[in-house]
Amino acid sequence: MLPSHQNEDDFPKDIPVLIGIGGGHYAPRFTEIALQKNVAFGHMIPTYKIDEGAITDEILEQAMQKTPGFNGVYLHKKDLKKSQVTYFRNWFQTRGITVISSKDLKDL
Repeated sequence: MLPSHQNEDDFPKDIPVLIGIGGGHYAPRFTEIALQKNVAFGHMIPTYKIDEGAITDEILEQAMQKTPGFNGVYLHKKDLKKSQVTYFRNWFQTRGITVISSKDLKDL
């Protein structure tokens, strides 16, 4: 059974906390990664919201600020257009935020 944490104070400090960008509404790729890797996801932004134009700089800033322990972003590259991957990678990197691949994460 996976451990649960009721609040951010008891959450382990050695687990990366990411924002997930891309994928479907129910975020199956982020769930798969979270169950196989030593990682947690805060906010998840599905591709359809990006395609609708609903994801602004302000939304991204809020997602970072409102994700306790946030320290990186995961891009679901297979579900995003190449131009979207490039945009988000540049957006986060210019702000000093690490873009993480599943290969960068430790297995459970």
